[in-house]
Amino acid sequence: MLARAAGPMQPIDLAAFIVGQIRHIAKNQALMAETLRRVKDEVRGAAKTLEDERSELAGEVQRLNRELKNAAGRESPARLADIQDRLRMADRRMTEIDDELARLERRMPADREFESAFKLFDPLWETLAPQEQARVIELLVKRVDYDGQKGKVVVTFHDSGLAKLAESLAS
Repeated sequence: MLARAAGPMQPIDLAAFIVGQIRHIAKNQALMAETLRRVKDEVRGAAKTLEDERSELAGEVQRLNRELKNAAGRESPARLADIQDRLRMADRRMTEIDDELARLERRMPADREFESAFKLFDPLWETLAPQEQARVIELLVKRVDYDGQKGKVVVTFHDSGLAKLAESLAS
């Protein structure tokens, strides 16, 4: 998500600029829908990557189990131990993937909750201490670029930061 300030460069309160962009998202239904779509796409993409890895690991586990069965009684104890270690590592990683997939499922924002979270942002922002406001900005902003010749500021938001903000505001 990009936010731009153009024209002759005046001193800019970056935090106020970012908060203004969030307020703009909250007031613009099309922008809200696009933001929600991007967040959901990010979550789905992460889930797909994990599911693909889990599928590859499941195939590796099957292969290692066959190898272990065929090696029993024929291979050295060290070789059998190596196969068993690789099976344990694959099993551990599959458990980690399952846990991460469950976290991603919980992170998938519901449309209404996402909308209401953005609408709650404005009144909540005013109640935050400066340190809390700084933390919110860090959560949201991926990068800030300044083009001095064109007098432009481009703020790139973390899509996941928007999702995390929406989650915390909704709860």
